[in-house]
Amino acid sequence: MKETVINAFADKAVLERLFTNGPGELLAVNSKASYLKAGQDVYMLCSADLGITPIGIAVDDYAAAAAALRLSAGGRFDTADNALVFRGGVLRVQPYPRRAPQEPWGTFRTERIEAAARLLSALGRTSGLVPLADALCLGAAPEKGIAANPFCAKAYGPLARLMDGLARNDVEAVPAEVKRLLGLGIGLTPSADDVLCGMAYTLLHGARKLTAADMEFVNAVRRYAPERTNLISAAILKAVTDGGRFEMMDNVLRGLTGAGEDGTQRLLTIGSSSGSEMLLGITIAAKLIHGRGQL
Repeated sequence: MKETVINAFADKAVLERLFTNGPGELLAVNSKASYLKAGQDVYMLCSADLGITPIGIAVDDYAAAAAALRLSAGGRFDTADNALVFRGGVLRVQPYPRRAPQEPWGTFRTERIEAAARLLSALGRTSGLVPLADALCLGAAPEKGIAANPFCAKAYGPLARLMDGLARNDVEAVPAEVKRLLGLGIGLTPSADDVLCGMAYTLLHGARKLTAADMEFVNAVRRYAPERTNLISAAILKAVTDGGRFEMMDNVLRGLTGAGEDGTQRLLTIGSSSGSEMLLGITIAAKLIHGRGQL
């Protein structure tokens, strides 16, 4: 029988770490992505539709690849000649053709920020933290969002205080709220982690200049994630706070400035709710940056 060979692409830095670390295991497998651990690093096998990510290994058709390679949580894989060897076949990984990240250009526009917040509100979600969008981004009373679910009730106070601390450049107020939020929620990437991910990404790549509180926020997320949340979520947060680029979030930031097409709908396709909660974090941070009169 002919061996199954599937082509994939990854960032050059991913390839260097992946094949240095050697054999590994599958931490989780779902309909949209699989998470692989090799050494101390975690990688995401996903569809190329998600764009370039600093932990991603992209294939044209993820569902077909997962079935052909017979991926299952707890399974093992080996490495050989720039390939991952699974029980069902071989994933041959090549570097992405190099292209520069699409930087945000211009000022975040009020109407674009409000449109993103209204989009989140219109989703009508009762799970996760998206029900807080009206209160955190549109100035509505928080009662409705808080009543949506226990996570909203628990997260609203820390998120509101975190936003206030960042707005006032209060370095001392930030770390405690980050610790309260990390790991809050369910799933492979808890809801609050996704919000923090979007916030950190936007501050790092959308602000002209980071304040002392911004820097403390990013450092606190990086510092506390390994002990406050799960391995997969911590890996994504580390990639973001280390400055890694996520193409889909870059597209959203460009859309918020009017320099590119609106990327919000594509971001919403990530996970069951992760994309919408990342967008909530992006919108919160864009609103903060806009309030400072910065890019």
